Amino acid sequence: DTAGGDPWDIEYPEADWGEDDHLPATPKGDSAVARYAAVYREIVLRTARLVAQWQCLGFCHGVLNTDNMSILGITIDYGPFGFMEAYDPDHICNGSDDAGRYRYSAQPEICKWNLRKLAEALDPTLPQTVSLPILEAEYDGTFRREYEDRMLQKLGFLAPISREEDLEMLQDLLSVMESTGADWTDTFRALARVGRGDDLDLVEKQIVDNCCSAEAMAKRFERKADVYPLNLFPENAQKFADLAREDPEELSDILQGPAFSDTETGLQEVAAKSALAETLRQQAATMRQLSPADKRSSDQAQWGAWLEAYQARMAREPDAYHSAGHMDGVNPSFVLRNWVCQTVISEAQEGRYEGVQEVMALLERPYADLPPGCRFAGSAAPEWATDLCV
Repeated sequence: DTAGGDPWDIEYPEADWGEDDHLPATPKGDSAVARYAAVYREIVLRTARLVAQWQCLGFCHGVLNTDNMSILGITIDYGPFGFMEAYDPDHICNGSDDAGRYRYSAQPEICKWNLRKLAEALDPTLPQTVSLPILEAEYDGTFRREYEDRMLQKLGFLAPISREEDLEMLQDLLSVMESTGADWTDTFRALARVGRGDDLDLVEKQIVDNCCSAEAMAKRFERKADVYPLNLFPENAQKFADLAREDPEELSDILQGPAFSDTETGLQEVAAKSALAETLRQQAATMRQLSPADKRSSDQAQWGAWLEAYQARMAREPDAYHSAGHMDGVNPSFVLRNWVCQTVISEAQEGRYEGVQEVMALLERPYADLPPGCRFAGSAAPEWATDLCV
């Protein structure tokens, strides 16, 4: 706390940024603004790389307020965080995040927004005319490259054959994962079997076995529908119309989107979110009409087609077996799932601590194969876990 003084007025052992153990060295001959700009740039780069790693692991922070982020580019403030299980770009891990502000897909943009707020706080010591161009020039590109590179490694695409085609295959994969409710962690771990030459039908079975049930998918649609309308009942229509006209910035904050330039645009966004909520409820009703056999048959058809294309792509790798080994080093076999936590917590409350010790041992080696007989292998969440709220 600088008590309203210079926000950069921090004591360092050698009175120079370069002597700090964590922040980058800056030439002593540079001006103060140049040195601060170099440090801000480093913060931007570290933050972009960090959130890219989160996205690749399916990690959701849950409370990305500005005070819950570190300038060192490390994860802090482990509150209602969670590892995404069934892939859903709109996954919300924090039960109190009613508007989905910190949902999985929003994390990159929220982190950029926080960096912008940091730039505002540092002005005038570091003028925004200097810091904001750094943010715009560095953040998006750094995040995109880091995310794409890591995701292609998760798929075992190590040879530079066609980045455009590989990224297209990645997008196709994410579409199939979302529509089938495939498990994020287990799916990527299973794909290494293709590079090792395992039977494709067995790989498909492993993935489909861990896809969500129709009921779990229906509940997911319903939870999302509860987020999107944002209480947009008819009696609130005039309130939002007034906000769109008088305070578009406040309306954009409520709707978690960009500022609206006019009333009509704001109201169109309100109507779009309300319509999306209705579509999600219809999807939930349709999903509940599927029998377990129909759901599995649909999942098998989608995965069968994608896996054949993936097998053909892996055949173009110079050494697919080597690629599979690399995949095991970037795709964990075990992550700390909420239902796993609840299982061992309930056991510990009864005086049985073996489960806690088992989970701790697995977390020490998250990229190793799960031991034979591990009860957390095949990690499709049990039905009771769909109602867990953190």
